[in-house]
Amino acid sequence: MKTDSLLGHCVVRAIVASGEKPTKWVGFKVAPRAGRLAGWIAMYALALDDLGPEASHAAIARWMVDSPATFYRWLAYFRELFHEYDDPAPVAYALLDAVEAGRLNPRSALDVRVRLPAVAVAA
Repeated sequence: MKTDSLLGHCVVRAIVASGEKPTKWVGFKVAPRAGRLAGWIAMYALALDDLGPEASHAAIARWMVDSPATFYRWLAYFRELFHEYDDPAPVAYALLDAVEAGRLNPRSALDVRVRLPAVAVAA
C-alpha cells in the first residue's frame, strides 16, 4: 500500500498505463486527463456520501449531472488505470476516510492523502 495524493496516484498510474518509459514529458502528457479523473473520483465520492453505498451507477451519473455515456467513459478510464478495481467505490471510500481523518489540505481536495495499492513500473 502506498500513501500519496489522489492526483499523484492517478498521474503515476496513467504514466504506467501509457506503456512509455516514465519521463517528465510523459507525465506532462498524461497529467491533464489523469487530473480530470482524480476530480471525477472526488465527485464519485461525494455522490456516494450523499446517496449512500447502494447507489447505482445511473443514480450517481444523475447526481454528477453527467450523461450516461460520459459517466461510462470515465468509468472505463478508471478501470484502465485502477485495473484491480471494478468500481471506484473503494477508492472513493479511501478518499472519504482520509477526509474524515483530517488529512485534508484545505487548498486542494485532490491533495488528500489516500492509501492505495502501489503500481509497479516496468524497467
